[in-house]
Amino acid sequence: VVDISKHGVRLRTSGTSFHPGSLLHIFFEKSLLIGEVRYCKSVVDGFEHGVRLEQSDHDTRTFS
Repeated sequence: VVDISKHGVRLRTSGTSFHPGSLLHIFFEKSLLIGEVRYCKSVVDGFEHGVRLEQSDHDTRTFS
């Protein structure tokens, strides 16, 4: 997880890319975040994804 906000996550992966529309389950800081991939772009060390959060078992307002 590169960045997180109330409505979304920027996620970097080293070897796997996820297509827009894919549903992801992301385990982050003892929380489960569920979201839909909105975009995927190639970066130097892998892929960066924008994920719109659908659901979380943690109050994402506490993330900076």
